[in-house]
Amino acid sequence: VNPETAAISVFRYDTYAHAEIELISQEEWARLAADHTDDPRNNEVKRYDRFIHFNERPPRKDKDGKEVARKPYDLEGLINEWVQPGGKKHIIEAGEWETREGQKQFLTAIKKFTTSQEPMHYLVNQLTIYAPIPILKDQIELIDTPGLDDTERFRVLLTEELVKDVDAILFLTKSGESYGQGDKEFIIRQLRRRQIKHLQLIVTKC
Repeated sequence: VNPETAAISVFRYDTYAHAEIELISQEEWARLAADHTDDPRNNEVKRYDRFIHFNERPPRKDKDGKEVARKPYDLEGLINEWVQPGGKKHIIEAGEWETREGQKQFLTAIKKFTTSQEPMHYLVNQLTIYAPIPILKDQIELIDTPGLDDTERFRVLLTEELVKDVDAILFLTKSGESYGQGDKEFIIRQLRRRQIKHLQLIVTKC
């Protein structure tokens, strides 16, 4: 139940599998940098703040409880490569979607742009995955969003904004402590707005 999905991921149908990653533009990044200088505590600039301080995270612990130093990243190099005027669109193609190994390689290539364990997700505005999956064929679009109890508040705001335009919400949660007050308040807000036609709660480990 730890936060893992860090970038909004959209799934759409296509006859061949590939992913389109839309990255933040140089202009938008510069605006975040300027706003961060004015007020680094502003929730709107947490995305920028977390990125520039990514290498300062405390050591992680292995299964025996020992501290393990985290891998440092060349953050300036990532900005130079991925943040461009007008924004950059990066394409990842699945070489062998028909095989389990091909699908695994495809997902591994995508993961570095979505996982909260690497800094790249801070530069991603949206990830769209196209695949020949039958359920998506009838103009169905699936969207995987960050969790509502994510410690990175800006991700929660992105999710809240996104659900205003959807037809149905599948709310996935594990029973017990992971279903918190923030989750309950979110569900109540959706019901009061009466914008959502369908709201399904999927609770595991009851």
